Amino acid sequence: MNAVLRSEFRKIRTTRSAFGLLAGTVVLAGLALWGSLSSATPAELAAGLTAPFGYAGIVIIAMLFVMVLGIRSFTDEVRHGSIVPTFLATPKRLRVLAAKTTVSAAAAVVFAVAALAVGTGVIAVYLVAHGYAVPVAWGTLGWLFTKAIAVTALWAVIGVSVGVIVKHQVAAIVGALAWLFVVENILSGLA
Repeated sequence: MNAVLRSEFRKIRTTRSAFGLLAGTVVLAGLALWGSLSSATPAELAAGLTAPFGYAGIVIIAMLFVMVLGIRSFTDEVRHGSIVPTFLATPKRLRVLAAKTTVSAAAAVVFAVAALAVGTGVIAVYLVAHGYAVPVAWGTLGWLFTKAIAVTALWAVIGVSVGVIVKHQVAAIVGALAWLFVVENILSGLA
C-alpha cells in the first residue's frame, strides 16, 4: 500500500492543475471574504474573530475546488490512458482507489488550511484597516477550522467517488456542479 500511496502523492505533486486549483481556492476565498466583510454590520466587524464572519463562503469555495480535484484524480488517468498501467502495477483496484481517496483527502486538508489562513489574514487586515480591534476566540476558531477541514476532506472523497462512477471528466465535473447549484436548489425549493 505504501508504494501506491507514494505513487498517488507523486502524481498530485507533479500535476500543475493541483497547484492551479489551490491558487484559485486561495484567491477566491480571499476575495469572497473581503466582499462579505464589506457588507458586514459594525457589530459583526466589532466581534472580530470571536464570532467568525464569512467563513462559510471559504468552506464552500474550498469544497468545490477539492471536489474537482478529487474528480480529476481519477478521470485524468482515464482520459490520458494512464489508468491501465496504474491497475497493472497494482491489480487490486480497491488499493488504488483507497490511495486516491487518501491522497485527495490529504490535499483537501492543505486546501482548507490555506484558504482558512488567507481568510483569517483578510479579516485581520480588513479590521485593522477600518480601525477595529482584532479579538480572537481561539476555541471557537479552532472548532470552526476543525469542522471546515473535515468537511473539505469529505468533499474530496465525494469527488473521487464521482470520478470513479462517471469516468468522463467533463461530464463528471459539470454534472457534479450542476447537481450542487441547480438540482439541489430546485429540490430544496420544492420541499
